[in-house]
Amino acid sequence: MYKRLACLISVGALVTNLLAIAMDNHPVELFSKPLIVAGLFAWLLLSAPASSRLRSLALMALFFSWTGDVLLMFQTYKPVYFLLGLSSFLLAHIFYCIIFYKMRKQENIAIRGVWLLPSLLFYGGIMFLLNNSLTDMLWPVRIYGLVITVMLFLALQLWRSPVPRAGLLIVAGAILFVLSDSLLAINKFYQPLPAAGICIMLTYGLAQWSLILGISRWLNYRSNR
Repeated sequence: MYKRLACLISVGALVTNLLAIAMDNHPVELFSKPLIVAGLFAWLLLSAPASSRLRSLALMALFFSWTGDVLLMFQTYKPVYFLLGLSSFLLAHIFYCIIFYKMRKQENIAIRGVWLLPSLLFYGGIMFLLNNSLTDMLWPVRIYGLVITVMLFLALQLWRSPVPRAGLLIVAGAILFVLSDSLLAINKFYQPLPAAGICIMLTYGLAQWSLILGISRWLNYRSNR
C-alpha cells in the first residue's frame, strides 16, 4: 500500500509538473517538482532490502538530486543557486558512479573499453558546443560534464548484467539523465529550445525512475539468491 502511494506521489508529481510547465503555472510547477524525487525516495526505501549498502548509496543519490531540484528553483533570484544546484547534482552523480562500479565488481563484469568512445564523443561534443558561451561557468560545467560522462560509461558496462532487465533500465536511465542535463545546458548557455522545460523534466523524471527501478531490481534479485 505504502509503496503504491509513494509511486503515485512521484508519478503524479511528474505529470502535474509537466502540465504546470505547459500551462505556465509557476506556483504549481515549484510545488510539484520536489515531490518527484521525494516520492521515488520513499518508494526505494520501501522496495529494496534495508540491509543493502547499495540501497543507502542510492538513497544518497536521490537526496542530493532532491537538494539540487530545490536549489535550482531559486536560481532566478540569485545566480549562485544554479552553482549550488549543480554541485548537489554532481554529488548525486558521484554516488551513482560508486553504485555502478560496485555492481560491476560484484557481477565480475570486465570493463568494456568499446563504451569509452561514445562517452568521450558525448563529452567532447557538448563541451565544444558550449565552450564559447560558458564564460565564468566554464570549469564548473566541464567538471560536471566529466562526472556525468564517467557515470554514463560505468552504466554502459552493466548493459549485459545477468539480472533480468536491471542493466537495460540502468543504461536507459543514464542516457536519459545525460540527455536531460544536455538539454538544460544548451537551453541555458547556448540558445533557448522549444518546449525546453517539458523536455528537460520529462527526461529527468524518466531517468531517475529508470535508474532506481534498475537498482531496486538488482538489489532484490541478489538478496533472494
